[in-house]
Amino acid sequence: MTESQWFDATPSSAREVREFLAASVSRDREEMAMIELAVSELATNAILHARGRFEVRIDSGPHQIYVAIEDPSPTLPVRRDFDTVSVTGRGMGIVDQVASSWGSEATDYGKVVWFEAPMPGFTEASGSSEDATEPARHDELIAVDLLGLPVQVHQRATEHQLALQREFDILRAGEDLSTVPNRLAALIEELIADYGGLDQQPAAEIDAAAARGDEVVDLRYIVPYEAAEASQRLGEILDEADEFCRSGDELLTLATPPVFVEYRRWFLDQFIAQADGADAMPWSGPLRVAPSDLPDTNQEPRPAVALRSDDAPELPDRWRVTEGSDDSTVSISGDLDLETAPALRDAVQHLHNRGRVDLVIDLADATFIDSVGLSVLVTAQRRLTRAGGGLTVRVPAALRAVFDMSGLVEVLDVTSVSGG
Repeated sequence: MTESQWFDATPSSAREVREFLAASVSRDREEMAMIELAVSELATNAILHARGRFEVRIDSGPHQIYVAIEDPSPTLPVRRDFDTVSVTGRGMGIVDQVASSWGSEATDYGKVVWFEAPMPGFTEASGSSEDATEPARHDELIAVDLLGLPVQVHQRATEHQLALQREFDILRAGEDLSTVPNRLAALIEELIADYGGLDQQPAAEIDAAAARGDEVVDLRYIVPYEAAEASQRLGEILDEADEFCRSGDELLTLATPPVFVEYRRWFLDQFIAQADGADAMPWSGPLRVAPSDLPDTNQEPRPAVALRSDDAPELPDRWRVTEGSDDSTVSISGDLDLETAPALRDAVQHLHNRGRVDLVIDLADATFIDSVGLSVLVTAQRRLTRAGGGLTVRVPAALRAVFDMSGLVEVLDVTSVSGG
């Protein structure tokens, strides 16, 4: 039986898509947990990247389920092979692990992304996932050559840049930027509206080079001439955003390490210079970076101060913050996804700004978590560790599989807890 429904590109739609799945398939929610997670990841991608109404189609039978989401963006998804410590890049990886096969293709409306999976209780030989093809390039005007692009440095720098964009996405999903400085709010709106495709750079050649063990790769981008002006502006936005990251007062994401700033400027400068007729200049910096090569440029940890209830962020129903002598606990109830992740980010930011850097996130009463919720946990852990504290996550058995699947059991301080 096939069911279909259109949704708006708003944060609440991820939850509404999960509810649509539950209404379309007569199975217990716990039984459908992994399929529900994969459907939610596709919906979240449509909300964040396509930013237009999207259609969800579900065709379920006794042995298999087929889910397709069509949205107005022509950019096809690419599965990222980032490290488990990365803030982003888990969404399509989760889909790949849940599905027996998945793929994407261009449509008259934009694109459709689909997956098939065996219904719970039915086992079949797993098929290999289709590699998402790169989007066609249009408006070919100039060629920009990136010579000697350092594969590992590019991957690490991209991870950091997408972590910043993910926090911007989460802030914007909160639908209320009045609580952040006007300048930061303007940067968020401009980055998302004009440069929302940061994570859609052609990755196939770089991934292939990494798989071969190559340290460098030569790339050619075919872009409109206006890409030069866009590159100039993007560099200015990211430099200014780094100042907010460095202070730590408004953003949890850490400031970009100097070697990645150097790489970012080289990357963007090639588009600016070659559009003006200059020759390509090869990368002359390091070919690999290790954690020890990344000096800390963030603000020194702040001393603890008393919390005031009047400036604490508003929490969703049945969430609570509990103060202890040594740590603070944020207890979460219900779903932790694109709709509610802004509240967790704000709560952690508020506690951090008051010098409370040993935090516990209690998920005992949580019923769902997706890659957006996971990204907040990783970002919080990085910021709190930098401040000399740490993050413990209490995970019930019902959510443990998500942490295992994403590799975060080895990254975060995860403790098991009985569900509420």
